[in-house]
Amino acid sequence: MATERQSPDGLLVQTNLSGVLSAIQDDPDSPDGNWLTYITNNVDTVCRVSFPTPSGNPTIGAGLQEFKIWVRKQPGTGTPTVRIELYENGVSKAIILANTSVTSPTGELFSATWNANLLGTPDGSLVECYIYGTAVGGAPSKRCTVEVGAVEWNVTYGILDLKVGASSDDCRRELTPPLWTLTGGDQPVGAWSSSEYQKGGGMRFINVAIPQGVTVTNAYISLLEPWSGQTGVVVNSRISAERVDNAPTFADDADAFDARWANRTVVRVNWDNIPAWTIAEWYNSPNIKEVIQEIVNRAGWASGNAIVIFWEDYEDRSTHGDRCLRTGTPYDTGASSAPKLHIEWEAGAPPSYYHGLKVQGVGELALCDVGSHPLRIRKGGVTYGIELVATSDANASKVRIKTPVGMKAIRKYT
Repeated sequence: MATERQSPDGLLVQTNLSGVLSAIQDDPDSPDGNWLTYITNNVDTVCRVSFPTPSGNPTIGAGLQEFKIWVRKQPGTGTPTVRIELYENGVSKAIILANTSVTSPTGELFSATWNANLLGTPDGSLVECYIYGTAVGGAPSKRCTVEVGAVEWNVTYGILDLKVGASSDDCRRELTPPLWTLTGGDQPVGAWSSSEYQKGGGMRFINVAIPQGVTVTNAYISLLEPWSGQTGVVVNSRISAERVDNAPTFADDADAFDARWANRTVVRVNWDNIPAWTIAEWYNSPNIKEVIQEIVNRAGWASGNAIVIFWEDYEDRSTHGDRCLRTGTPYDTGASSAPKLHIEWEAGAPPSYYHGLKVQGVGELALCDVGSHPLRIRKGGVTYGIELVATSDANASKVRIKTPVGMKAIRKYT
């Protein structure tokens, strides 16, 4: 999960306050001396600001989004209060800090958290912070109100971008003929020729800062092609992960690698029919969110652990032809060119049905913890739920299959 500090980019409303946007763009934790200052005693003050669109969609979850403000009471009598509201495109969504006394004439920090499920626009592009200062108590002619010195939105979003960061964190392993190296100049998958094939390897990513059990919504690896001319077809490959809680770096040992690959995730994603790549271009894999999900669902997974990803054709599904391979650039060729891993996630557990038998390349039979669909079959990207229903038809089973076009009975034929 990433946190990004957003300063206001627009001062949309200022009532009984004098000043400019730059006066409140500083960090409330270390404010400068600039303020939006009051104009008249005994009059409430209002400030509403907008923010830039965050780098990632704000993560849904209680208390994951935060507004911070730096305010003070103006000289005068009474004790004013401040209220903070979440606005979206000019409409109030929620009061996130009820009227609270402001007692300091020099500056006071207030913080209020909120849940991104309040937003109608998931990317957070229309988020606004509304600050209302109320003049309370004291002689009316001298009743003080609230001035504003700084505002920020601390955006939490579930995007993680990682890169292989050490020589021993990626490797090349080939089966026909056998080859192993931690320091090779490339990381091919597929077949070089009719006598050289079953190529692949692994890559390790550390500091994977994702809490245990969250929902992974998108993930892929990115690879930089270091060569030209590798245009043969067909190149088929698979992506999986080592099925451990915290993957260690690679030892300089081919047998050890083979044992680790054998202990890979149940979920494997095909990256097949890969078209020809162009030298010095980055290429993204298909979505491997379910591979990552299997790892972060492990009971022993902890935020900050490491993940090893395998990309390979050890099951020999590529054509044994001239240069039927695609190649990534390993760390030893240059740190900036090393393999990358992109993960997007959100708070909350994923659907619990994904526990079952997966027939690679065919379909999936999965048990479900949800009572209404105790069994599901997934085929071609479509999930079919199997349900039990009451029936008086002697030729029909109580089992129904819920398909995209409605409920279908399983009938008895004689």
